[in-house]
Amino acid sequence: MSTTVHIPVMLQECLEALDVRSGGFYIDGTLGGGSHTAALLEKSAPLGQVWSFDVNPKALEAADERFAKEKKAKRWTGVDANFR
Repeated sequence: MSTTVHIPVMLQECLEALDVRSGGFYIDGTLGGGSHTAALLEKSAPLGQVWSFDVNPKALEAADERFAKEKKAKRWTGVDANFR
């Protein structure tokens, strides 16, 4: 079994450009490993919401586990769809 590690590209630049704040609503169009989603949730706490799109069921399944607390609090929603 191989394990891949995703290193997010331009994460800080994205967060700065989006001006992430508590109470905001944000979309991660390509969930993948969830790095951007995690940063958006952290930076937009305690009231921000994030929807993460992906067509890969394994990515969504892993994110369901990783963001279970945020999902229960209705701060995170995984969307099985292409961002287009």
